[in-house]
Amino acid sequence: MITKSNNSQYEVQRVIQNYRVEINPSLGIGSHFHPQLEVLVVKNGKIKVTINGDTRILEKGDIAITDAFDIHSYEILEDKTDSYYFILSDDLMMEYQKTTDGMQLNNPFLCRSDVYKKILPLFDQLRELNGKMDNSLYKNGLIFVVVGLITDAIGYTSKKKKAALNTMIEVMVHIHENILGDLSLKTLSKKFGYTPNHFSSMFNSYTKTGLKDYINSIRASNAFEMIKNGTNVLNASMQAGFESDRTFYRAFSERYGMSPKAYLKKNRSKDS
Repeated sequence: MITKSNNSQYEVQRVIQNYRVEINPSLGIGSHFHPQLEVLVVKNGKIKVTINGDTRILEKGDIAITDAFDIHSYEILEDKTDSYYFILSDDLMMEYQKTTDGMQLNNPFLCRSDVYKKILPLFDQLRELNGKMDNSLYKNGLIFVVVGLITDAIGYTSKKKKAALNTMIEVMVHIHENILGDLSLKTLSKKFGYTPNHFSSMFNSYTKTGLKDYINSIRASNAFEMIKNGTNVLNASMQAGFESDRTFYRAFSERYGMSPKAYLKKNRSKDS
């Protein structure tokens, strides 16, 4: 599924039933993972991409491919940055997994490759087919050709994911499922069997953000949804799990580039 994003964060395991292909000039997504394969192709500008702790600056023609349950994030570095981006639907992901039989990609990045010129017209065709339910075999075929060209150039390995990565996935699931609970460094490190220093270092390595900032970002996202649905700012802050207005305002501003009051004022002006 490809949709326009503006500093949005996926649910930990969201279910994808369809796909869309769009140019994403405002793509910006915090650390997350999901059970589907994801492809990002940079058309113009620069995007900082982190996958399982490996960070690269991607420019025009560069490609990132994220396997199921890889922890990844995107950050726009230049104005007028355009990209193509899609996530396999559940049924296509099943077919992909049957073909690869548990093998892992050698590398999540493909840079300065002639594959870009081959797949660009395929993305253009997919974008033209957005929202059209007819001829799904043709659309699915295009998607598999794109994925096939990229994975063929990168190659596979039989190595399994590192144990630390699997632990980080469990950590992120736990955080999302207990976002209103005790998520202190002391509590989490004890639960997962690490010293606080080791746990903090591992979390930073995979997410490229601090534990508190990550938790507050999720809570800010939850508060944002409440505010959009009519909850007043103070109640949204408390219901999202913030213990102080100061922390909430800082987290909200860092996440959305404006204060909650500025967001409300902006949207009132749109409605009037």
